[in-house]
Amino acid sequence: MLLAIYVDDGIAAAKNKKILDKLTSYLKEFLELTTMECNSYLGFQVQRDRKNRTIDLSQSHYVDKILDKYKMSNCNAISTPE
Repeated sequence: MLLAIYVDDGIAAAKNKKILDKLTSYLKEFLELTTMECNSYLGFQVQRDRKNRTIDLSQSHYVDKILDKYKMSNCNAISTPE
């Protein structure tokens, strides 16, 4: 299980939905809690592939913002070796 909380934002994930539901029920006893599908969290874009059971995190919006700030939006990009 994964549970991350920052101030008033939180995200939880688990392999077993029953465990996640139990955690959510428990937290609702003490907190005002809203659950929803996660598309972003703290500036990260979250993309979930249920079929392959993967979660990808991206900060492309942040990178674009930094490139704009330093006037490098039109720089010549190169690929990163794997």
